[in-house]
Amino acid sequence: MPAVPLCGYAGGMTEPGNTRHLFELFIFTDPFCTWCWGSEPVLRKTRESYGDQVRFVFRMGGLVESVKDFNDTLNKINGKNFYQKMAEYWEMSSQRHKMPVDSRFFAEYKTDFRSSWPACLAVKAAQIQDEELAARYLRRLREAGLAECLPIHRRQTQVELAEETGLDGEQLKGDIDSGAAGHAFEADMQEYHTQGGEAFPFYVVRHMGGEEIPLNGYVSSMALEKLLEKMSGGKLERRQPELTDDNVVAFVEKYGKVAVREVGELYFIPIREAAERLDRLVEEGRLGKMKAGNGWFYLPPTAPAAPA
Repeated sequence: MPAVPLCGYAGGMTEPGNTRHLFELFIFTDPFCTWCWGSEPVLRKTRESYGDQVRFVFRMGGLVESVKDFNDTLNKINGKNFYQKMAEYWEMSSQRHKMPVDSRFFAEYKTDFRSSWPACLAVKAAQIQDEELAARYLRRLREAGLAECLPIHRRQTQVELAEETGLDGEQLKGDIDSGAAGHAFEADMQEYHTQGGEAFPFYVVRHMGGEEIPLNGYVSSMALEKLLEKMSGGKLERRQPELTDDNVVAFVEKYGKVAVREVGELYFIPIREAAERLDRLVEEGRLGKMKAGNGWFYLPPTAPAAPA
């Protein structure tokens, strides 16, 4: 399978679900994709702005089938230089999307990281159990793999994180081993190509009236909001939370782990201003903080934090 470009700037769909949703946002992704990780602030802002008017549907795209056969000509990453160049790519991308990464992953697990597909299969197995928990699980895999240098390609880590998220670890293993997750994963990859996917992340924005628009690569929250508003014909109700200490603390408590960029994105404030407010809240004892690669996660004050 030819490699898909890691990112570019910018039929087959399920039946409409809950009638409260004006949109379904299909997100084709991979737990190891750094620009999908970099898009998390956009997704959280979209969720906070529109609530259940926009339903998120996650699909797995399978970024790296095999390290040996990987060939991204755009970013000059291939099977021979994969571990070094991918680490450099993560660092370079982090400087742009501002989400924390720990590029030591590729040196730490060079001996056994061979594919991103096992992590994709774990997400598909989680979706068999519970779609909402699976979305939280995908986020947890991203945090663990991209920012905490944990081996999310290994079954044991996948099971531990699944149970941490509230999923049944034994069922997760069973749905992978039975082939059920694999069949769902194959369907996702076929849908990705049918819909015109050329990069990750890849979106299909579907209005419940039937209109669909595909979006390849990273999309800013402003661009996504403009598209949603235009497609809705002004029917979307948008919420913009007020920037207060209480609201920032509530946001962190809601999601459990939050990066500086996610607060900046939500409140339309510069990274430095977001970091200063978050650090002040840590000093006041209202939030916790843990090191996450080249950045930080902010946590509810009762959550366990790793040493800085």
